[in-house]
Amino acid sequence: MSYQKNERSGELFALGHAALYASLPLFIVLSNGLLPPLFFAGASFLIAGIFLLPVALLSERKKFIPNRAGIIPFAIGAGLIVLVYYPLVIFAGQKTSAGNIAILGQAEVLFSFLLFGLLGSELVTKRRLFGSLLILVGASAILVRNFSGDIVIWDTLIVLAAAIAPFANLFQKIALRHIGAISMVVWRNIVAGAILCLLSLKFEPISLDSITKMQIGLIGLNAILVFGIAKWWLYVAYKKIGVAKSIAINGTSPAITLLLAFLFLKDVPTFVQLFGLIVISFGVYSIMMRQTTTFVGEVVPGDKIGTELGFPTINVKTDKKISQGVYAAHAKVGEKTFPAVMHVGQRPTLKSKEFRIELHVLERLEQEIPETVEVEIVQHLRAVKKFRSIAKLQEQIAKDVKSAKEILQTN
Repeated sequence: MSYQKNERSGELFALGHAALYASLPLFIVLSNGLLPPLFFAGASFLIAGIFLLPVALLSERKKFIPNRAGIIPFAIGAGLIVLVYYPLVIFAGQKTSAGNIAILGQAEVLFSFLLFGLLGSELVTKRRLFGSLLILVGASAILVRNFSGDIVIWDTLIVLAAAIAPFANLFQKIALRHIGAISMVVWRNIVAGAILCLLSLKFEPISLDSITKMQIGLIGLNAILVFGIAKWWLYVAYKKIGVAKSIAINGTSPAITLLLAFLFLKDVPTFVQLFGLIVISFGVYSIMMRQTTTFVGEVVPGDKIGTELGFPTINVKTDKKISQGVYAAHAKVGEKTFPAVMHVGQRPTLKSKEFRIELHVLERLEQEIPETVEVEIVQHLRAVKKFRSIAKLQEQIAKDVKSAKEILQTN
């Protein structure tokens, strides 16, 4: 029951993030003509960073400051997301509609899948490729619909920003090994916010003395709701239900944006927007849906190399076709189910071309292993690869075990 309550609360936090983040396109559209894009972005980041500072200090005191190894990936990731992605979205977003910003922004899921698929950390399946095609169709419908006017330029820039985001997330993922998640948001918002504000004062026609209460209110709401509370809730959701499920729930954000735009901007959704939203939503669902497979494997003798490496395995064989890779899984041994890491495929580091399915159970087995083991694949971790040495292989397996523990405690 406690797990179910934890899962439900995590889903509510993810939904709350989606609802608050859905208001970003509205703030962008409302800022058009009132605030220059660089100043709007910079001031919003700066206020959001200050708002989240106490949260980071209280919850991540030991990981508040990145170590030397985390400085470079943090700087690259923060620079891309805050100095390139958001200014591009805000600048282009002021020239298009709130609905287009939200719907086309979902193309980030497609580009993330393509990037991490090439890197081997995402499993490429026919269903996911089909989902990618749906996202392309939905986004193309909106772009083609606007092809006759200047608005297509701004919509294309929104898609370009969505293509940049996964590269930023890649570096941020590396940086998260060396700094707390909320702390990273605080640092990137404060530093980048200050830089953008300085650039705005130099290149944009704005005077701090002439800022109105309406402009301050717009910046403050955007900062606290979108870049403050929404980000906070997102990381709570990550901890409770995992990243994949949180991102899937965030797929509801465009629909919420269209509703908010209708209620507050009197912006009636067009047929093309609704068509694009539906098609892209199905595509996002196809990509993000949990890739579960259950099979019963016959236990077969192994060569004990896993035990020598410090990670003993149960070797199984099955007629079910399973793609090569390393997975987080549940293994039912006898009457009890255990968390496990499963390796499927050849073992190139050991110079073995034999196809094997090996299960490393993450808890101590005190019973005799039966003739068959039931396995549920929960999530793909990485591709099979060759390492320079046995020590590097052992180091990677330890990372796989850590990743699987984090995933399986919420599944």
